[in-house]
Amino acid sequence: MARRSSERPRLPRLDTASTFLVGAVAFESDDVQLSSADQKTIADIATVYHKSPGILRVVGVTPPLATPNMGSRRANVVAQALTRRGVPAERIMIGVDLDSSVIGAEGARVYLDLP
Repeated sequence: MARRSSERPRLPRLDTASTFLVGAVAFESDDVQLSSADQKTIADIATVYHKSPGILRVVGVTPPLATPNMGSRRANVVAQALTRRGVPAERIMIGVDLDSSVIGAEGARVYLDLP
C-alpha cells in the first residue's frame, strides 16, 4: 500500500541505552602520566567492561591554564591503557569536555554505554 504524502515515515524503534560512570582517572597536576592509583582505576574499569561489554567513552578534561589539547592527550592515554588491559580499541570512544570550569573535573572520566 502506498504511503500518502501527508503521513510521516515511521522511524525504527530504538531501545534506550544505559550509561554508567565507571571510573575517573585523576592524573597528577598538569601531567599525562598515569600514577599507580590511576593504573588501578583503569584495571577496575577494564574488569567492569569484561563483565558487561558495551562501549567505553573516555572523556578527557583540560585543567584551567593547561595547554588546550591536554584533555585529548589524557583521554588517549587512558584509552591506550584500556587496550593494554584487553578492551578492544573499536569499543572505545574518545572525547573532550570543553567545560574545564567544573571543580574537581580534571583528568578523564570513563563511561560505559550499554544497549
